[in-house]
Amino acid sequence: MNESVESPVIKLPEGEALRARLSKKLEEYKDRVVEVQGVSHPAFAHLANFEYRDAFYKQAVLEKLLADGEVNCWDLSRKLSPKNPNDSIDVMIFGNACGVIECYCTGRINATWGGTGLPDN
Repeated sequence: MNESVESPVIKLPEGEALRARLSKKLEEYKDRVVEVQGVSHPAFAHLANFEYRDAFYKQAVLEKLLADGEVNCWDLSRKLSPKNPNDSIDVMIFGNACGVIECYCTGRINATWGGTGLPDN
């Protein structure tokens, strides 16, 4: 079967209130990345620390979304893929990051499991 499969695309929602909440969430992700980097070199943090990869990917997805209005998930994953051929993007964590941000954008906030959720206004 020669079926064309397209990348998921996350679109920035209408409405300033939700965009403001997403911007607050981006700051939270940035703080998490910096916190983990404080105890480990970024390359080691990325390889060895789930929390770092989780926050790093969510930050990247949300930055792209807020800057460009949409995120083509496959394109972004290729841009984030490490240059070292012995390393690769953590597909499960990146996929989860895209899913969480998509849930926030579509109003399915309760569909996410765990985490701190989307901040209030």
